Amino acid sequence: MSNVIEIIPTNKELLERFYGSVPSRTLKSLTVLDKGEPIAIGGIYREHEWYVMFMDVMDGIKPRDHKRILLKCSKILIKKVQQLKLPVYSLADPEIVGSDILLEHMGFEQIYGDVYQWQN
Repeated sequence: MSNVIEIIPTNKELLERFYGSVPSRTLKSLTVLDKGEPIAIGGIYREHEWYVMFMDVMDGIKPRDHKRILLKCSKILIKKVQQLKLPVYSLADPEIVGSDILLEHMGFEQIYGDVYQWQN
């Protein structure tokens, strides 16, 4: 078990540990580990004629306490988003202070409410 915070590709075992089961949709995702335990999963999935970029943080984890590593993970995902040919959307979580600012910093633009679209 590692003593550092790291970002690794997500596998089935990490999905089960984080979500309790493997999601039914296909994901391209990364997992943030803290001392070997998953604390966040960020990724991209296809939904109809667009993609969704997401970052899920484990209950009890304060994103603000891990903002550097979550930002680093987001930047890796943005490199993947830049290669996509279809629109990419994301939601700002009103319960997470600054999630809207992070999306804007990453190049997303608010289109209505909490919905943001990647501006490539």
